Amino acid sequence: MQRFSKNGDVLRPLASGGDVEATFAAPRGIHADPEGVFVADTLAGRVQRFRADGTFVAHLPVRTAPAMARPIAVLRLAADRVLVADRGDEAGLVVISTSGAPSLAAAAMHEHVREPVALAADERGRVYVLDSGGERVVRFHPDLSFDDEVVDLAEHLDDWSPRS
Repeated sequence: MQRFSKNGDVLRPLASGGDVEATFAAPRGIHADPEGVFVADTLAGRVQRFRADGTFVAHLPVRTAPAMARPIAVLRLAADRVLVADRGDEAGLVVISTSGAPSLAAAAMHEHVREPVALAADERGRVYVLDSGGERVVRFHPDLSFDDEVVDLAEHLDDWSPRS
């Protein structure tokens, strides 16, 4: 996975830790901030953690066996936690610690999200989940309690009409 500086200079690539060929297994999501980088290594069923300089830190398991995980999006939260959108056997949102220990996601997240596909946060720490195959956006407070359904495109399907 190639990295670049803010001005476009090529940096040392991220190399999958623990893999002889240092390759990822179909990574689909990434989160980068000044503290480091997290990669949703989808087919490997794990999140990989790197320092800001690209040095491998650890593999973070998303689920425990026998459930198969397929992480597709990842977002660093406060208090050394990571939010993961998982499309595996137990699809949904999972919260894990940055050390890899399992954590429990807020119940409100499971009540309000069906098929998460992407994650984002704003400057206030609110979490946004692109849900239902991209048809709606749900917002949560920084403590992961439900805030609001920002938009639901399915509600507006009849509002759209093609131009003649």
